[in-house]
Amino acid sequence: MEITTFDRISSQQSTKIFKTLCQGHVINKLKLNPHTVQYEENPLYTSLFTEQIHFTSLYQHIGFELIHEPLGDFFFVRNIDYSCVDEADDNALKIQAMLIVIGHHYASKGQNLELLTDVNFGISNDDFIALRKNSLYENIITSTSLACIPTGMAFLIKRGFAFKSGADSFVLSQAGMLFLERLQESNSNELVEDAVETLPSEVQLSD
Repeated sequence: MEITTFDRISSQQSTKIFKTLCQGHVINKLKLNPHTVQYEENPLYTSLFTEQIHFTSLYQHIGFELIHEPLGDFFFVRNIDYSCVDEADDNALKIQAMLIVIGHHYASKGQNLELLTDVNFGISNDDFIALRKNSLYENIITSTSLACIPTGMAFLIKRGFAFKSGADSFVLSQAGMLFLERLQESNSNELVEDAVETLPSEVQLSD
């Protein structure tokens, strides 16, 4: 009997990959071990990468486009059904808003944004407190229907754009860092200013 890709891939692992991707999450090459607070290889990514042709064909047959982002080393899927675009755009806006305020806060301290993925730096407890106390940041986040900064951070973690590295400390994943860098490139040094312009007038701060 001929061995197919379905025979080589664990059905349990394939199911886990499917659920993760179809819930709008990304699958990063590296994941953060919460016990050792160290990065380690993600077996879901390894399986996707090794059998990329198989998974690409499989998802095409059920209405999804599997996308590999080589610069950030992560996978995600795009729904081919355009009726789902509004929900995807809404989620993207929430992710963008959180990354904007994190990036602006970090840059305002004069720190290199690349440290956001470093478990020895990242978003510290003090950073998290500062983000929550900043009314402008809070307004940007709540304008996207997220309840508050902690809710926004939980959203990033759930979607695979950040990892929890301590009680109230976090790091960005490879996917989160790549998206932040692209936001920085497109908006130059005016990340928050541009975001404020998109806020409804009732939540914009007065001069």
